[in-house]
Amino acid sequence: MLEIYRLDHRKVDETKVLDEWSYILATLFGPLYVVFHGFIALSFLMLFVSILIGAVATVALLFILVAVESTGIRTVAIIVIPVLAFLAQGIVGLEIVVAGYMRRGWREGY
Repeated sequence: MLEIYRLDHRKVDETKVLDEWSYILATLFGPLYVVFHGFIALSFLMLFVSILIGAVATVALLFILVAVESTGIRTVAIIVIPVLAFLAQGIVGLEIVVAGYMRRGWREGY
C-alpha cells in the first residue's frame, strides 16, 4: 500500500531506502524526521502541514461529535479520524523528504 523509495546518487555512489519504518518515523516525529534527514527549510513546511492536518482532524472530529447523535458513529470517528490524520502525516513527511533528496541530486533507484 505504501510506496518504498530507493534513492541513488550518481556522484556519491550511495543508496538510501525509505521503507515502512520511514513512514512510522515520519508519522511519529513529523518535522523532526525531516530535520533528521538534513532538510531544515523543508521541516518548516512539514511543521505547517502537521498543524494543518491536526486542525482539519480536530474540526472534523468536533463536527461529528456535535452533529451526530449515534454513539456508534461517534466511536468510529474517535478511532478513525486520528488514524487517518497520522497516516496522512507519515505520507506527507516521507514525500517531503523524497522531494528534498531529489532537489539534492538523488534519483529513484532502478
